[in-house]
Amino acid sequence: GLGFGRVLFRSPPGATGGGPAVVAPSRQGFGGRVIGVMLADDFYGKVDLAYAPGGLVCTLTAPLDRLPKTSDAA
Repeated sequence: GLGFGRVLFRSPPGATGGGPAVVAPSRQGFGGRVIGVMLADDFYGKVDLAYAPGGLVCTLTAPLDRLPKTSDAA
């Protein structure tokens, strides 16, 4: 097998600073559902949304052959 990889998405430090701390919603809303369903379907993977005090962290775990081949960030 090719194995699995993990991609972590989060906003850069200070990108949205000055606002209130992030808290998990009491129920999953439309935006969270769209993010989870679209990423999971596109990459044949699993999506985990974590509401950290500094911002939303989205972790995608998917087969390696479905993940981007480069991690170059602009």
